[in-house]
Amino acid sequence: MDDQVIATRPLAWQDAAGNMNQALVQIGLPFANPRQPGNATWEGPWGCRVQVQGLDDNVCYTMFGEDSIEALATAIVFGGTIVTNSSVAAGLNWAILPNCGFPTFPTPPAAAGTGGGGGVVAGGAAASSIRVGGGKKKPR
Repeated sequence: MDDQVIATRPLAWQDAAGNMNQALVQIGLPFANPRQPGNATWEGPWGCRVQVQGLDDNVCYTMFGEDSIEALATAIVFGGTIVTNSSVAAGLNWAILPNCGFPTFPTPPAAAGTGGGGGVVAGGAAASSIRVGGGKKKPR
């Protein structure tokens, strides 16, 4: 990751064949992402990068939010999502530490009378508005 790393979580587990596996989740420092004139793909005013090394690939993702806290929180949650959905990390026992200790995305509350999600999260952004920036491959 090219950004300043502000948090890491090392993970290690033994697979069914007895091999030790390791991964490292890295969270970058949130950064301002001002709208550029003519940029039709602007994701949000703040970004925060997350990368997991040691799994299928070393893609660096950018998570976006309405402020630095939302971008950081989304990056932390997404780091856990990458690990728990990895086929490489399938040997982890999630009963001991669900989601590797990472928080999860909250379930949006149902809108009154609709039975569907209509929740609003901090900053007035709909829960379905969480945005993921395109990952870019990093050399191994």
